[in-house]
Amino acid sequence: ERIYEENQRAMAKLAASVGAKFLTVLEPNRYGTQYTHGATDLDFVAREMDGHMPGLSGILPQGLRALGAAQAKLRAEGIETLDLSAVFKDKTGNIFTTSTAHLNAEGSRVVAERIAQVILSQIPVSQ
Repeated sequence: ERIYEENQRAMAKLAASVGAKFLTVLEPNRYGTQYTHGATDLDFVAREMDGHMPGLSGILPQGLRALGAAQAKLRAEGIETLDLSAVFKDKTGNIFTTSTAHLNAEGSRVVAERIAQVILSQIPVSQ
């Protein structure tokens, strides 16, 4: 958590030093929320995770909660954050592909649109 915060602060400072805006995004993750509906992708990713990295699925939820808490601290410091960890909470179809955070085209579209909404809301409209 501390390293994540320090890295995000450093990136925000670097962006500010060249007049750029900075947005830190917490991406969707298979273990980032409790899903309302089951789907085959959730089971597939869980099996893949347990097969390739035994034990990681047991600690990921805690780690992701820590990142969410870190984002709250960063937000309190004036660093813009976007938490998409639960953006697919109510999904009914498959979104995740080969790992906990790899998304299919539909999932990538949703994430891109959410990020674009934040970015575009900061751009002044020319008159």
